[in-house]
Amino acid sequence: MLTINLTIFDNNYRKPMQSKFFLMILLLFLINQSLHAQVNSDTTIQKNDTIKEFHEVSKMAQFPGGDYALYQFIGKNLKYPPTAFENEIQGTVIVRFIIQSDGSISDVVTLGKRVGWGIDEAAINVVKSMPNWEPAEFKGVPVPVRFRIPIKFEITGDTNTKDKKTKNTPLKKEKAYDLP
Repeated sequence: MLTINLTIFDNNYRKPMQSKFFLMILLLFLINQSLHAQVNSDTTIQKNDTIKEFHEVSKMAQFPGGDYALYQFIGKNLKYPPTAFENEIQGTVIVRFIIQSDGSISDVVTLGKRVGWGIDEAAINVVKSMPNWEPAEFKGVPVPVRFRIPIKFEITGDTNTKDKKTKNTPLKKEKAYDLP
């Protein structure tokens, strides 16, 4: 049997006294505090709406219908600004937004250098018009998560003729997907 003796000094008498009882009380107190901290951390997950990054969640938020449905939505609803089209302005806009724990979208902003000519605003508007997403989860509880998506504005065809077509697509893994 292991016996631990803790020597403490009583300030009134200045003599050492051994206390196994004191050690047991101290250990019980520390165990109680540890259990209390674990219960509080689990309950704060349910009440806390701190924004998570994609690598911090156990299940990432998803657009209804998946990635392909997201690309279709953007391709169908994104409008190339007429002044940018006429002046053959092209570029990629990175849009960052937060998918809240109820699936709604908030805090939509663009990152990096602005393209201009209304292109950045068009990308923001299409993201704001998205339906609610399936929220991300952390330990089985819906949490808000930050999301980024690059949207490429490109004009295809002969630029000197009226055969110009727009191709507004989100990028994935450094390439654009053509949508039907």
